[in-house]
Amino acid sequence: MFGAIFSSKLYMWFHGTHVMAYSLLLIMIVLITLPFNQSKEMLHVYFMLLGLGTSVTDTGCQIMTRKIHGKDAGPWLGGNTVLFGIAGSLVPMIEILTTSVLYQYFILATIVAIVAIMIIVGPNPESGKLICGSSSNNMKSDESRPAVLHYYVEIVISIMVFCFIGGKVTTTAYLSTYVLQTGLLSTHQGSVLILVLWLSITVGRLAGVQDQRYLTNKTLPIHLSVLCLGGFLSMLLIMRFPQGTNSLWIGFAFYGLFNGPCVGYCYDLNNRITYPTEISMSIVMFGLNFGAAFVPYITTLIWNQGAGPQALIITTLLSMAIPLPLLWTTKFLSYDPAVNPLIRNGYQAISDKPIDDTIL
Repeated sequence: MFGAIFSSKLYMWFHGTHVMAYSLLLIMIVLITLPFNQSKEMLHVYFMLLGLGTSVTDTGCQIMTRKIHGKDAGPWLGGNTVLFGIAGSLVPMIEILTTSVLYQYFILATIVAIVAIMIIVGPNPESGKLICGSSSNNMKSDESRPAVLHYYVEIVISIMVFCFIGGKVTTTAYLSTYVLQTGLLSTHQGSVLILVLWLSITVGRLAGVQDQRYLTNKTLPIHLSVLCLGGFLSMLLIMRFPQGTNSLWIGFAFYGLFNGPCVGYCYDLNNRITYPTEISMSIVMFGLNFGAAFVPYITTLIWNQGAGPQALIITTLLSMAIPLPLLWTTKFLSYDPAVNPLIRNGYQAISDKPIDDTIL
């Protein structure tokens, strides 16, 4: 959470590639030293440093992508989440291939080091030579920008991302414990179920990126609503048949498929109807990191207060249901008359230009 907050200033004060490279260096060092830790107190310190480094890197990737592609950044923002899904799939694969914790951490540290080198030696997104779209993004001209930005849209989208990522992280963290306590699957089958979940997430994100190429301001909320409903029904299936192994495999596979593209769609929505400022992206990323921390914690409380393993299903179900009504409030908070029907009539009254609601 602090990393997302600090990012709004870090990426304004320093070169984005430098910030990301140093944050990746921090992650690499922690991953190398963490397997040798013997202190519970230091474990909390290491975990905090990992959270700081990953949130600064995540936020930077999205900020740099918006700077490069402007209004066309939607599919590329979704592409970032696809790679995130692939990375999530790598973790259970590494656990299956080797039981050595030391090797697992060294493999991850090597991956981080390779990415850091690619960022350092690669082209600079802020050089001006890589700008593909309009640098001012959606409500593009300075004349149309309000004197004061209220960030209402970003706050609502941040809550949506909070739910989507919170449900995903909670499921990943507690799925093994869920299958063990319910006795539905063995430990090995639990690891395979997590792998199936993340493969489904990755497939869903790939399909979402392809879909985003053709989305408009009207169709994006509709498609995202379908995804929310699909994820909700997937968890409802498991709630309806809590002792069925088939419903467990089918439910989590389809949950991953529907949940996978949701964060990318939220990034796309934010990119379409807000201004491309560092604060704008940091607010959304704050919701992402807060959800990854807070939702698992709430799930633990519900679990330990008597709900048991069913707490995981309830939390995950709500994480797909809550964003649905929030989604349809965003258009009433936008600055853009092509999106916000509350200001559309006034805009048309003073402008001779027709409103194109397919692009911004």
